[in-house]
Amino acid sequence: MEWLVAIVTSVVGTLAGKIPELIIDHVRNRRAAEEQALVDQQASVNQVAEERLETSRQSFAREQHERDLLLERYRLRNAHYPLGLVGRLQHKTPNFRPSVLISPVPAGGRLAGNRVPGLVHEALRGVSAFAKFADLHTGSFVSDNGVPRAITGSVGAEEIGALEFPGQPAIILYFERDGDTLSAFAFLNSLFPTVDGSLGFSLRVASFGWDQAPGARHSLPGDGDLPTWQYINLAAAPQPEDRVVAAVIAWFVLACLDSHWQARGVHDADLLGEVLQAAPDTAQTVPTPPEEPPLGEVFGYRLETELGELIHAGYEPEVAAFTDQQVAVIVELEDSQVALIVTADYPATPPLVLVQSGAEGERLDLDESGWSPDRTLLEIVESLR
Repeated sequence: MEWLVAIVTSVVGTLAGKIPELIIDHVRNRRAAEEQALVDQQASVNQVAEERLETSRQSFAREQHERDLLLERYRLRNAHYPLGLVGRLQHKTPNFRPSVLISPVPAGGRLAGNRVPGLVHEALRGVSAFAKFADLHTGSFVSDNGVPRAITGSVGAEEIGALEFPGQPAIILYFERDGDTLSAFAFLNSLFPTVDGSLGFSLRVASFGWDQAPGARHSLPGDGDLPTWQYINLAAAPQPEDRVVAAVIAWFVLACLDSHWQARGVHDADLLGEVLQAAPDTAQTVPTPPEEPPLGEVFGYRLETELGELIHAGYEPEVAAFTDQQVAVIVELEDSQVALIVTADYPATPPLVLVQSGAEGERLDLDESGWSPDRTLLEIVESLR
């Protein structure tokens, strides 16, 4: 990771103060009245659970419909699919950790091929906690006569998200050329809640060029909640150009993962902070972590995503009021019924687990000292099968 630290120091260190706060705007804007009602205790946790369950069901139905259409479209076109076989990566991500998939740089220009993705893989693997919070997919793209296939634009990235990561969070990186400029984009698939309920969205990570003339454009940061760059002049970069591109992309990926886990109420993910703390020229400028979002926002979003995970795993969860301050997520197993009782401060505290098998009932109290917010209701249900 040493080269990544060096590049962060010399090239992107000036953006240390621009580490994103949690993409809280998306969370706040989505059904803002409902979230505020929960914070003000004007709505019960059961009401929130019922609304989020309905949202999860609708998202699943829409996603399945879109995926069926894409599967039909690609049924006779696997030879042109970047991954070779549709569904190649599906079901390879346990516990719904975000997936990271990086396309080769398209042929026909500088930096083409697998060199930049390989350097990004190297940088991400150098972050000690990365494997705990994300799954890195390498060797996923097939080649034709030695030329690797690449993702084609936002449409191609969105299709891969639907076909390979249905209902699962994923960061899909791809590249586009415009003359001598190479731009890196990211499709964020189910990584953050969206105002319009869409399953993901694309944004530009950075644009790179090679301006040799005096007075060429300067490297400029972009505006927004995530670390993006309007333009980086690789001709003036103090490090090898392929490593600069890889460092910027890796930096963006780590920031996305930190924000994703923060939104889910997991606060020990500080992947980008590990890199910046190791950079000597940026250590003093690393900002304090973003403020934790209100409990109501975490609870609403977390419950929606977890209900979606249960639905994608083949269960049919229901919700029911348990007490004024508790809601039960009920899941039917083959020979038993499981009720996971949560409060508005979930996932900070573990659920109470009730198992009913025939006339026999059992209460399972999870050890709060051993509970971690990155555990999920699906994980608990699967352990009881």
